[in-house]
Amino acid sequence: MPLYNPFKVTDEKPPRSQALVFILIAAFLWSTSGLFIKLLPYHPLVIGSLRASVMLVALLIYRRGHKVTWNRANVVVGITMALTVIFFITANKLTTSANAIVLQYTAPIFTMMYSWIFFRLKARRRDVIAVVCTVIGMSLFFFDSLEPGNIIGNVLAILSGMCMAWQNIHFSNLEGSPYDGLIISQIFLVASGIPFLFLAPPALTVQSVAIIVYMGIFQQMISHIFFVVGMKSATPLDGALLTTLEPLLNPVWVFVVLGETPSLICLIGAAVVLVSISVWCIMNARIQTISEQNN
Repeated sequence: MPLYNPFKVTDEKPPRSQALVFILIAAFLWSTSGLFIKLLPYHPLVIGSLRASVMLVALLIYRRGHKVTWNRANVVVGITMALTVIFFITANKLTTSANAIVLQYTAPIFTMMYSWIFFRLKARRRDVIAVVCTVIGMSLFFFDSLEPGNIIGNVLAILSGMCMAWQNIHFSNLEGSPYDGLIISQIFLVASGIPFLFLAPPALTVQSVAIIVYMGIFQQMISHIFFVVGMKSATPLDGALLTTLEPLLNPVWVFVVLGETPSLICLIGAAVVLVSISVWCIMNARIQTISEQNN
């Protein structure tokens, strides 16, 4: 099977197996966001705006000559993606990173709900089991980190998960260019932070600039390219479940940078999630292979 180049501008879809790998790479890059957001002593919307500015410039260079279509679908997904980022960054500032990331990853549940409500797609039993096991595993993983306080931050994290679920729905049913909504979302993010650049001007340092550039190019633009390309051949639930790799890796970065060791219950939760996703992927791959052979 030839390797699909995700950075080549084409309308062709990647093979499903490679598409799932692309989504995992995106989740891997996204997993560094919580740590770097904590390291930046800026207003949440300033962080979102600066990061989006870098991403927008890099994305326009990558997609030079591309004309954005400002139709209703693209504007809606652009706003939804912008809100996902705003809610998540703000939640990270108002509550713990563990709270923010685990509550954001209620996305698989909302993905199934949206699929049923708007598209009348009935969830398969193995999908429901995978989602339930994933939620249980993540609850164990962050059991000793979740706190009853910080209500506003927790609510914003759940809202971020609701918006993330809509992204999965949009990209798997997309007919036009996937970059239109992405570019529009960055424009909204840049604009949302402009007032706070004056109200709470950031003190730029070499470290903060390096973090912002990394987040804009690698943690956002490149990761979104992998995700957008991967979702061409994936289902909404594929995206929702595979991107749970992001919350699992967040504590790994904390351990590497700050030396914090995960507890035993966290390791058990991680194992539950990884096994659940692995079994789910294997089952789907087998069913798809059998279906292709029968046809």
